[in-house]
Amino acid sequence: MIKFYNQELKEEFILLNAESYGKISKVLFKQTKKFEEKFEKDLYEFNIEEIKEFLIRKNYRRRNTLSNVIYTISKYIDFNIQKNNIKLNVIEINGPNETIEETLSQMKIVVLDNQELKKLLSKTVNYQDKFVINALFEGVEGEMLEEIIASRIEDFDEENKTLKLYSIDEEGERHYKREIKISDEFINIAKEANKETIFTSITGDKRREVFGDNIIKYSNNENRIKQKYWTIIQRISKVLKMNEYNMTLKDIMYSGMVSRIKDMGIKESQLKYFINHDPRGEEILKQYNKGQISSTLRAIKERY
Repeated sequence: MIKFYNQELKEEFILLNAESYGKISKVLFKQTKKFEEKFEKDLYEFNIEEIKEFLIRKNYRRRNTLSNVIYTISKYIDFNIQKNNIKLNVIEINGPNETIEETLSQMKIVVLDNQELKKLLSKTVNYQDKFVINALFEGVEGEMLEEIIASRIEDFDEENKTLKLYSIDEEGERHYKREIKISDEFINIAKEANKETIFTSITGDKRREVFGDNIIKYSNNENRIKQKYWTIIQRISKVLKMNEYNMTLKDIMYSGMVSRIKDMGIKESQLKYFINHDPRGEEILKQYNKGQISSTLRAIKERY
């Protein structure tokens, strides 16, 4: 089975570097294969813009990961220079650090603040998609997005600005879990989403009727929880991609946490104390239903 583009050459490189960066090379070369086929040339022949396109498309957002990948590509180019396959290393010419900074600067927003949230919502066609995005931002999630899937308009208390959240089983039965505070904007979006019985495709060229008692409705109300989950993932991922937001649904949720913490004036150096000891940090963890403090703190720091 062909794993890599120009497989023999890459296997030779992996073998020579098995104890240093052989493992990361295997993963990298599997990922570059589609791009090499697209550009009809080996990775070592890529120009700097083609390398950055690959890095951006593969979503290497963490600086350490990006640095390791760029270093490995550079070593692979050097390997091919030694074999007289190419004369120059474009990463060394451009500068490794410059390549990292340029790549990061070209990546689209991965953390939403309140203004960016409003901008994204204004570009989103369907209110049910707006509902999912706003729900995530305010702490509604659950396993396989069950809190979003199970939500009904009667769960919203407009006077007290609260929302009751439920889990949902495979038979569609709801089970009460918790209650959170929500914004007026979220309540208004929920009202509009609940009225929506015609779902328009993201491109605006297709329309279909949707049904159901819950706010998120489907053209086939017999869908099971897993199908509903993947439908939401696909829909919101398309919305994000179409509007050039290089982020996932998890990023939207963590954006909400980061936005709340930053609004309190908390500096990055204060995050650990804030999350572990400040009552306001405890309230945020409760709002977003995050129990594992260490992993949550790490995720927040990555996006701060």
